[in-house]
Amino acid sequence: MDEELTDREVLMNELTRLRHEIDAEYEEFQKNPEYKLDNFYEKLFVFVEDVISQTIQWRGSVDKDVVGNLTQETLLTILEKGMGAYEKKGAQFTTYCDVIAKNKAIDWIRKQRKSPMNLEEGMEQQPQHFQDRNI
Repeated sequence: MDEELTDREVLMNELTRLRHEIDAEYEEFQKNPEYKLDNFYEKLFVFVEDVISQTIQWRGSVDKDVVGNLTQETLLTILEKGMGAYEKKGAQFTTYCDVIAKNKAIDWIRKQRKSPMNLEEGMEQQPQHFQDRNI
């Protein structure tokens, strides 16, 4: 019996394939610095973008601009610190990238919770009977 995969299962299969490709290219690059990283950065971008999107979506709605900005910040962190600082100690390179991406997304979520709302936004969120009062 041939069962159809759900959208979530298809996405997870795609991410698993992408994760393997990124890790294989990174390992080859580590062995041979002359190795050309064909599409490595594009794959890494897609992977990081999806991790951030899923992390934010799990906690609420997803804003594409926010996901794009966090993806760029994460990639800069990985490229500036991670590529040279990563040492394989049981975990794959993509696991390392996954943790950085999730932490960036969680930090953003925490900042959103702490940021003060402006007075007008606060008034819009108040029940109508409080808005009608002259206080």
